[in-house]
Amino acid sequence: MRKTVKSRIVSTQKQLKREAKAINEMILKTRKYKAKMPHDWHEIHLCYLANMGYQQQNTDEYKSLVQHPNYMCKHCGRVAEEKINLCNPVRL
Repeated sequence: MRKTVKSRIVSTQKQLKREAKAINEMILKTRKYKAKMPHDWHEIHLCYLANMGYQQQNTDEYKSLVQHPNYMCKHCGRVAEEKINLCNPVRL
């Protein structure tokens, strides 16, 4: 039983590291635009990414963010799988 729990924890930690790496890569790609951000983490929000044309340049990556929507932004109406990608998320 302990091995199963430990393996789940290790698996979750690895997944979180992969997600953090993907977020950092996304931030680095979008920072080249140097726009003033209205709040922290705005450079990974879909409204910012869409306004910068991210979905046109990185269609597959953008699709992965919106493919299985769990949240909707109360401001712009965009949907995303993770709430971190929206400015004002509400659960669908």
